[in-house]
Amino acid sequence: MSDVTIYALCEPDTGEVRYIGRSANPTRRLHAHVSQARQVTHRAPSAQWVRGLLAVGVGPSLRVLEIVNVDDAIMAEERAIARHRSMRCELVNAVTDGRGRLSQPGMALLDHLLTINMPLTVRDRLVAAAQADRRKVGELARVLLEDGLAAWERAHQNQGKQDGEQ
Repeated sequence: MSDVTIYALCEPDTGEVRYIGRSANPTRRLHAHVSQARQVTHRAPSAQWVRGLLAVGVGPSLRVLEIVNVDDAIMAEERAIARHRSMRCELVNAVTDGRGRLSQPGMALLDHLLTINMPLTVRDRLVAAAQADRRKVGELARVLLEDGLAAWERAHQNQGKQDGEQ
């Protein structure tokens, strides 16, 4: 029997866990994550996150969480994902486990959905603004969307009042 490594990909500056996976060779898998991220057509949340790091000249750091027997790998990965989600880590995992089940929409998936279809020039501006404001891209996008929606609602409420007065 061979061993499998349960690993985390982390923010390079803070060490915050953003992705959890399993591999017999985690270093090779890290290189595969980076390679996939360089393919602009690859739309997985993890690829989008890594692509954002690469755009500012850094890459994810690798942390070994656990080494398990191959027979226990799927369950160990599921436990690690659940544990980190319970600690409110904003994971970019697209699935909850190695069996292809979709995760519940969470903050990381929302970050992905907010930014995935943006034109690259808009996303680059958002990344730069997030860095200047020391926030995550998805967090800043949510704030901007909430502010924009609130302004739109105020404008339409005022318009409705004006229409009623006429």
